[in-house]
Amino acid sequence: MDPLATRAAERVAERAAAQSEAIASITFEAAATAYMDDHDKGLRNAKHRAQWRSTLKTYVYPIFGQVAVRDVSTAHVMDVLKPIWGIKTETGTRVRGRIEAVLDYAKSLVH
Repeated sequence: MDPLATRAAERVAERAAAQSEAIASITFEAAATAYMDDHDKGLRNAKHRAQWRSTLKTYVYPIFGQVAVRDVSTAHVMDVLKPIWGIKTETGTRVRGRIEAVLDYAKSLVH
């Protein structure tokens, strides 16, 4: 095998691993901000964009906003949802969907 090609492939793999680690270690709040920055134009209107940011700030960030995306667990999500599902079912459903969207977005950055 060509030693130069082998070394070049190793460098590419090292850079990819470093990028993957950097992305995986970002906080949920940072991932959510990046998601919203990338998707704001796709949201229906300014009110909808504000609701996205407001619900995450109110319900999610105090519980696991500073947790690395790779460390967010079902328990974290349930800690957010349990208090609101019983009294604000629609809000709870929307928050759950928003959490899922952010986590899927962060995962897509890694792969």
